[in-house]
Amino acid sequence: MAPLLLQRLSPADLPAFKALLALFEEVFEPEPGPRPGDAHLSRLLARPDFIVLAALRGGIVLGGLTAYLLESPTHPRPMTYLYDLAVAAAHQRQGIARQLIGSLLEHSRALGAYEVFVQADEEDAHALAFYRSTGAAEAQVRQYSYPLDS
Repeated sequence: MAPLLLQRLSPADLPAFKALLALFEEVFEPEPGPRPGDAHLSRLLARPDFIVLAALRGGIVLGGLTAYLLESPTHPRPMTYLYDLAVAAAHQRQGIARQLIGSLLEHSRALGAYEVFVQADEEDAHALAFYRSTGAAEAQVRQYSYPLDS
């Protein structure tokens, strides 16, 4: 079996990014509407504040995450917001998500971040249990959204 490779994706890795986005759609309920094109995805991958980590085996995307490096007006160092994390169903419970979190922590430290944070829905018992198991400190917060499209 080929070893697992954790890789930060760049614009040259657009096919892997698209495979990861397809995996996200399998795992999460996709939002309705048009999907971004290759030019948009390539621009995202080129941004230094947008982090995409993929777990690949033999060139196949088994899982991955997206995160944003956020500058703060009240702290001299940025923080990282973990936006999406998923592993293909056939490869779950093999430590891949935990390795992705570890890789994100390393990348965030290297980028000078002082914290990594993630949000999980209260109803998502699996996500809550996973993040608790990784040693993350839990905070009780409420999130409010302002939809801009009718």
